[in-house]
Amino acid sequence: MRHRFRMRVPFGDVDHAGLVYYLRIFHYLHLAYESFFHDALGVPFQERFDQGRIGVPIVSAKAAFRAPLHHGDEIEIGAWISQLGRHSWTWQFELRPAAAPRALPSAAGSVAHAFVGGDRCASRRSRPPSASAWHLTSRRRASRASGEPGGE
Repeated sequence: MRHRFRMRVPFGDVDHAGLVYYLRIFHYLHLAYESFFHDALGVPFQERFDQGRIGVPIVSAKAAFRAPLHHGDEIEIGAWISQLGRHSWTWQFELRPAAAPRALPSAAGSVAHAFVGGDRCASRRSRPPSASAWHLTSRRRASRASGEPGGE
């Protein structure tokens, strides 16, 4: 299942040249990630982790920057789970101009998270939260059937 999140680039995210500062892209990826929980699953992001007593620290983050983004640009971020393992998941992201959803991405990235659990999420490896509780299992099957990314 590909989740879509739209936003407008705020002035505070650009450098003196008027371009989005590269680290802000990772913040945009995280906003899309949080939006998935709120919009697609109907569960407030933090609540899901508080209830399950699980943490998902980032263990790897990558990005490729292909075209500049500017203050005021409306962008759409596509986000999907590309790998779901026993102790981790990896999310893929693509940022495009909202007015040109079929254009090549301005930026693309991936973020891998490990699942940790236990008291206060103390670095103990954990299994992922119940996939059925997060509605991932049925969505992965639907993604496989439709051929969407994240259905592997």
